[in-house]
Amino acid sequence: ASFCNYRTMLTGTCSLYNKCREASHEKGGQVWVAVSNAEYSRKMEYIAIVHIKCFIKVLVASIDQQSALLEECKSMQMSMSTSHLDITYPDFPAGSGCDA
Repeated sequence: ASFCNYRTMLTGTCSLYNKCREASHEKGGQVWVAVSNAEYSRKMEYIAIVHIKCFIKVLVASIDQQSALLEECKSMQMSMSTSHLDITYPDFPAGSGCDA
């Protein structure tokens, strides 16, 4: 009877572990999507801010400098580096398994 009780408890524990792990993995996926979207948004905001700062320099520059500065702003590439805003996404850790 003792072994049967142990087996029942082990099976229940393994089942609970697997359900908890699946729920955690699903939640982790949702978080990954949200963070990834926020990362993309921050990168677009950064590019916009760099361009705005450039145009403000044009506005406050002397009239003889405005044309050159404006051309500088226009030639800025939209694909400027945003690597400093990259987020490293770790893999979901492997489960420890359950032998029931």
